[in-house]
Amino acid sequence: MTGLNGAVRRISPNQPSAVIRAQPTSGVAPLTVDFDASDSSDPQGQALTYAWDLDGDGQYDDATGVTTQRTYTDPGDVNVGLRVTDTSSATDTAHVLISVDNSPPVPVISTPSASLQWKVGDDISFSGSATDDQDGAIPATGLSWTVILHHCPSNCHTHIVSTQDHVASGTFDAPDHEYPSYLELVLTATDSDGLQASVSRRLDPKTVQLTFGTVRSGLQLAVDATTAAAPFTKTVIVGSSNSISAPTPQTVGVGTYAFDHWSDGLAATHDITAPSSNSNYTATYDLTKLTIPARTDAQVRSGHPFTNYGSSSTLRVRSSKSRVYVKFDVTGISTRPQSAKLRFWVTDGGPSGGTVYRASSSWTESTLTWANAPGVGSPVASYGSASAGHWVEVDVRSAIGNSGVYSFIVAGGSSNAVDYASTETLHDPVLVITP
Repeated sequence: MTGLNGAVRRISPNQPSAVIRAQPTSGVAPLTVDFDASDSSDPQGQALTYAWDLDGDGQYDDATGVTTQRTYTDPGDVNVGLRVTDTSSATDTAHVLISVDNSPPVPVISTPSASLQWKVGDDISFSGSATDDQDGAIPATGLSWTVILHHCPSNCHTHIVSTQDHVASGTFDAPDHEYPSYLELVLTATDSDGLQASVSRRLDPKTVQLTFGTVRSGLQLAVDATTAAAPFTKTVIVGSSNSISAPTPQTVGVGTYAFDHWSDGLAATHDITAPSSNSNYTATYDLTKLTIPARTDAQVRSGHPFTNYGSSSTLRVRSSKSRVYVKFDVTGISTRPQSAKLRFWVTDGGPSGGTVYRASSSWTESTLTWANAPGVGSPVASYGSASAGHWVEVDVRSAIGNSGVYSFIVAGGSSNAVDYASTETLHDPVLVITP
């Protein structure tokens, strides 16, 4: 592959890489050219030796250094070669063409201008020409065009969009691709001796900002390869096709949400064509479930009426001996829910998990004792038998009206105690509400 300033590279994963830098590569005789192989490398980091073919006879016997110099007095082209060898005897070669008394052609891109901005699907016209000191005007057969897409999300990489050979003018369609990206239009001219030169023009796209949001804020949305919490804004090319998706269900905080609709009325996952002006797309979600961990909890024991057990990892229910207090902050509902399940994780099972009562919320975890605990009122629901290593739940919907602070007592049970995990463990008591 021929690069700028006469650089030539040929790369293989199992051998060193030979790279020549030559300056100048053409001019009138006598022409003194400096050669540099310092960009050559070895994938294993092995030391390299260098051998040069400076007269183009195919024999690498003219010089051995990393750099060298040669003066050319005879008109014509010389195919200079470099061979590099690593300590494992693996080799690679590179070549560069030196033209004496033959200057390269000079290509010029006439259209489009550098100020042109394109959108996806635009039909872009191009034209150009080239002149050569030796040949004069280069005919269309000596001109070739390449359209290169540069995609630069972080590190740039390229895609060849199209090539057209032996024409002085033509058209190409602007491609659909993710932003940030731009087009490079390259015109290469070749003279009668095969000497080439290229010129290029950068063409930037028209862009637009699309803002994506959710009702409720903070839910995840996917746009092409980007997934992020809404709201967020993405810059895209006008006319580009973009896939948008509203994953469902999603859990944020204590709430579980299900997709309902996009603001454009289409399905949860669909494609949009980027408009010419900034636009908003909003996905509406419905709250389907609240999973609320207990704010505080504690057990009290009749045998130790003045002892506080607020920091205990156990919540024990035992008839006339111990009972449980648990408090929840309920937000996000305005009417009585469809269901409200009070759930506990059982650490020691028994035949009866106790009866749930509504309680005053005046107590605090760090001061609650049997002596000062709020009294037991009307029952709400009762747990049946409880098995260790499982959740138990009852519906306390009748005790939940709207958002607010709710406290419950679990009391009764049997003489065989049942132990639940407290908020000091990984299994918080939870209130699961379906609005």
